[in-house]
Amino acid sequence: MNDAPFQGDAPRQLAWILPLLAIPVIFFGLIIVAGILQNNDDPVSAVLWRVPYVGAFVGVAAALTFSVIAALRVHSRWRSSGAGSISRLAQQDADSRGLSREEYGVYKGSVGSAVTPVNSAGGLLVISLILTVIGVFLLVLIGVAIAQDAGLIYRAPDATELTPVMGFFLLVALASIPVSWRYYVVERRAQKLREARGLPGTLS
Repeated sequence: MNDAPFQGDAPRQLAWILPLLAIPVIFFGLIIVAGILQNNDDPVSAVLWRVPYVGAFVGVAAALTFSVIAALRVHSRWRSSGAGSISRLAQQDADSRGLSREEYGVYKGSVGSAVTPVNSAGGLLVISLILTVIGVFLLVLIGVAIAQDAGLIYRAPDATELTPVMGFFLLVALASIPVSWRYYVVERRAQKLREARGLPGTLS
């Protein structure tokens, strides 16, 4: 098996991200068009506004589908190249540095990533704290929305409704919090082990 890391060209590795970036443009663009048509007085616009309105949700679903397909293709090329899993790559990098897997910590390379990841304990701590603050803010908003639906607090007539797209990104944001803290704990433990051996606390 070939142990060389996957070196797919950047455009192909980034292909799964592009549909996700297009989702807000597709959704809000078509919703705005639907709103403009709905506010027109002519009979044609009164019927046609439904087309971009439905297209907004269909477009989001299509973009998510394309993103998943592209991500699976990148993953398939990566696995077929012999790169193996992230855990295997981390073990190979640890062996090359003369470290145990526990001393190595999180993966320090960028194989399978669009950009070089943050791999220091301090950097992961900052990211985890930021994500946690954002997550708490989102949970407060969810609590307010639930209280408004239950009639416990006032809700403005023009208050924004939670759309499927907003719900999707909300779940992604909340799911990223425990993952980030797990990476921090792993790297912090590895940092302590390295420092106990007199090695650098942060690996590049």
